[in-house]
Amino acid sequence: MAEEAGVKVHTVILGHDISADYPIEKFKQDAEKKFEKFNVHLGVFSNQSEAYTWMKQYII
Repeated sequence: MAEEAGVKVHTVILGHDISADYPIEKFKQDAEKKFEKFNVHLGVFSNQSEAYTWMKQYII
C-alpha cells in the first residue's frame, strides 16, 4: 500500500500527550521493520517545527 501510494516519509506529531508516546513508538518501530524494503522513514515528534526539520532531510 505504501509503495502504491508513493509515500516514503510519514510524521506523527504527538504534542505533549505523554500517554501516546509508547504506543506510537512501538507502531513506528514495527512499521519501519515491515516497510524497510521500501525505504520508508517514520518520525514521531512533539511539535511541528521538529517534524518539518526532520522531513526536510528526506525531501530535499
